[in-house]
Amino acid sequence: MTAANSNQGTDIWSTPRWRACTALWVLLVAGACTAFVGLFDLIDTNSAIGSNLRIGGAAMFAVGLIGVIATRPGAPGAGRKLAAVATGVSGPLIFLLFIAWRIGVSGELREECMASDNEACVELASRKVRRGKHEEAIELYRRACDNSSAQGCVGLASMLQRGQGTEMDEAAAFQIFQRSCTLGSTLGCSSTARALRDGIGVEADETRALAAFSRACELGHAASCANVRMSQGEP
Repeated sequence: MTAANSNQGTDIWSTPRWRACTALWVLLVAGACTAFVGLFDLIDTNSAIGSNLRIGGAAMFAVGLIGVIATRPGAPGAGRKLAAVATGVSGPLIFLLFIAWRIGVSGELREECMASDNEACVELASRKVRRGKHEEAIELYRRACDNSSAQGCVGLASMLQRGQGTEMDEAAAFQIFQRSCTLGSTLGCSSTARALRDGIGVEADETRALAAFSRACELGHAASCANVRMSQGEP
């Protein structure tokens, strides 16, 4: 009797209906994983690749869900078996999707950067910094700065000031911070002001420092506003 039940169970798991349900369940899990990576992209980058992942993942999930509902097998332990399939598939799949997404996004950003998209250059540079690739990052920031990007100039000046990806050059950093301030960067103006106040890469000049702090304050930098008030003897 026990052997008969075992054989019956084996027959149930090997039926076309069960195989179809398993395949649709894998599709559902794959769709959920794909959409998850797409949602992460929406927060992190909001790239065209991420948009495709969200749309494709949602479609896969919907097809898989409808299919699982339509073909659900009534075999004992079906739920546990499907859960085991999901656990085995989801982890490696998300890992592979993240790798593919990161490679794809980096390629997309580089193409946009080469087409003179300053935001793409700055975003790609910041990613390079996080991965410790400072030499590549500084060239990307330089490209954006040369193309009149305030953010690119701030990034370039910050790396020159710290000596990341190149020899430390505080004088050059000051000049580039000044340029970023002219281009409307709050951080560029406040950094210019601090350099003038403390004599970093330039001779200290309280009058010019106050003017730079005032400009940063006009752009909404609260700490610079506090420095302006202090210089005027206000609390």
